[in-house]
Amino acid sequence: MRPTLVTRLAAGFYGVLGRSECGPVMPWHYSGSNRPGADTWKHHRKAAVKPTVWLWLFNTGFFEMRWKTGRLFKIKLSNGGAAFALALEFPEFAFFNCFNPDATIQEILKSGVLWRLWVMKHVSKEPGWQPIAVVTDIPKNLLQATPRFKKDKISGQYTIYIDGVESPATKEQCIGLESAAVWSALHLQDRLQDHVAGIPNRWVVSLLP
Repeated sequence: MRPTLVTRLAAGFYGVLGRSECGPVMPWHYSGSNRPGADTWKHHRKAAVKPTVWLWLFNTGFFEMRWKTGRLFKIKLSNGGAAFALALEFPEFAFFNCFNPDATIQEILKSGVLWRLWVMKHVSKEPGWQPIAVVTDIPKNLLQATPRFKKDKISGQYTIYIDGVESPATKEQCIGLESAAVWSALHLQDRLQDHVAGIPNRWVVSLLP
């Protein structure tokens, strides 16, 4: 699956500027003062690279050359546990239903996939994300595109996005799908720990159709 350039920018550009406390970033809302990270950009405008430079880097595949599809990460949770995620095609990760810090690679891959999420570029460089292996034989189902839904903030219209194609949809058709949002390390940490605890995650709830 190849996310659009806007999604790439969301994953890389806003990821560099820092974490958001407002929930996962919506990649299609990037104009004017409402764009996620606007205040952060003002704060870091002197230190940050100009957006035109980032655009050029994405167009030339600069970031994707440094993205290793198949790299498996062990994620340290703040509750003392661990989770595991596999890098798919940029900027997507598959998160596994395995939370045993001592699990083998095979046990992790056989535990089943909880979610497939778009993540910010900086996430894999977080101190709590430890690369532990490179999976060369990625399951075929993880190489196939997966649908995500969008909801227009103004019109309320729903669409389903898959493999670069966006189609009109009903709310009912979107139920059970992941939102086309880009997740930060902070929000992923919350979601993983809430899953282990068996409680609703506020970020997931905020993104429901």
